[in-house]
Amino acid sequence: MSEFPEALLDFRERVRQGACLQPEMPAQLVVLSRLFGYVYMRLEAAYDTLMARWDLTAWSWFTLMVVYSRHGEEVTPSDISRVLFLARANVTRLTDDLVRRGLLHREPSTQDRRVLRLSLTDAGTALVTDTMPHAWAMHRSIWSEFSEQQLADAEVLFCNLLSGLDRWPAADLPCVAPPLSSPESA
Repeated sequence: MSEFPEALLDFRERVRQGACLQPEMPAQLVVLSRLFGYVYMRLEAAYDTLMARWDLTAWSWFTLMVVYSRHGEEVTPSDISRVLFLARANVTRLTDDLVRRGLLHREPSTQDRRVLRLSLTDAGTALVTDTMPHAWAMHRSIWSEFSEQQLADAEVLFCNLLSGLDRWPAADLPCVAPPLSSPESA
């Protein structure tokens, strides 16, 4: 058994103690937000572990899947960035590695030569085809405790959470602590 349940219990206790000191703290929302972070980290680690046997990371596999899922349509680095919510620099690093490994092919777009078009090579297609059954088995295992209704509810809840996050971009988050002073102003 992992250390996760113990860590979660410790975190919940710390939040409970914090809520005693700060009654306005939305303790349940703090716990839920942290749980979501734990889930994200564990899911990414599960993908990394699974994909390591093909010398892939979670994000390189996700990148290959975006290209694969477009069924031969033109795919650009911007498309991948948008679908995976990754910065263009990260997509460039990922696609450079996949091109170097012979899994992706990169060429100028037929519509606009300033735009790069990405496609799977035969080796990339074979790799994606080989990995998919393992990824689907992992998904089935991870979500096996959920009923069909719980899965549908989770999808709605996650979409609602994304909408809430869209309303609170990081730059606009309220800050209750004063900004740190620079050495020059001290």
